[in-house]
Amino acid sequence: MLRRDKKLLRAPVAWGIVANIADVALFFVAFASLGVIPNPAPILIAFGVASIAGLVVVTPGGAGAYEAIMVAFLGIAGISHGTALAGVLLARIILLLFTIGVGYFFYQHALIKYGKKRKRL
Repeated sequence: MLRRDKKLLRAPVAWGIVANIADVALFFVAFASLGVIPNPAPILIAFGVASIAGLVVVTPGGAGAYEAIMVAFLGIAGISHGTALAGVLLARIILLLFTIGVGYFFYQHALIKYGKKRKRL
């Protein structure tokens, strides 16, 4: 079906791009809340490298390796290691809580809409 109609991929690709932009923006907001306005280039590069590493690591979402790579790269890029650690952890915790909240909402919605009906005896 995809070979015949490539337009089917437009929406998923667009949403994937929006999700990645939102993730990167969250890092900027996290660092801004700590009083640091970082250069966008190191944030984008660290995000890309950490995301690739997150695919290889066996932990969910690359937990641990993702944060370590982000902090190490941002430290090399000139952000203090303490600020880098605080910013990365703040962004990841917010992302995790948001993901759980939205996932729970849609899970409940799916249960209501598509859940099995119980038969009355």
